[in-house]
Amino acid sequence: MFEFLIPLVLGGTALYFVMRTRRPGAAPTGTVEPMVPDTAPVAGFRKRPLLNTLEMSAYLSLCRWAETRDTDLHVSAQVAMGEFIGHQDYQQFRRINTKRVDFALFESTGSVKAVVEYDGRGHWGKTANEAQQAQDRDQLKNQVLREAGIPLIRLTERMGPRDIMKEMDLALVEYMPDAKAEELVAARTARR
Repeated sequence: MFEFLIPLVLGGTALYFVMRTRRPGAAPTGTVEPMVPDTAPVAGFRKRPLLNTLEMSAYLSLCRWAETRDTDLHVSAQVAMGEFIGHQDYQQFRRINTKRVDFALFESTGSVKAVVEYDGRGHWGKTANEAQQAQDRDQLKNQVLREAGIPLIRLTERMGPRDIMKEMDLALVEYMPDAKAEELVAARTARR
């Protein structure tokens, strides 16, 4: 007679344990946390650096490189991919909209000519799971940038300012041949 209650009791018990083990303040699985209205009071925000020390060093090297080449290239840091890559399918666009690139090289017209990723110490994370997530993010970025026709240049933490300059000169020759790059590289090589 009360057999219909057994599934309800078991389901309710299971739901109780699931809800009890989730993070405090997190939305239940399968739900979307409501957005906080823009008019809500704010508290707890703090300033933090845009770049860490090694990223800042790479940024300054890239800026020096761009300033000393006969190009119309400028450097911007921490740029959301959705600002310079679009897609007709909104769900595809959402995959990359908030993903950031370390540096974007762009012309005075605002057109992005290349992306520079700096793979520093923290790039791969501290655990195998974090390393896998980084690899997945890199793979998505690589594919999207290739599809959009935007060259990707990777720098590593082992590269000093001179190495970065050399790598960028080589990239300039390979990806932006209309920038008189070959003469620039030849002139720099002759000076050394």
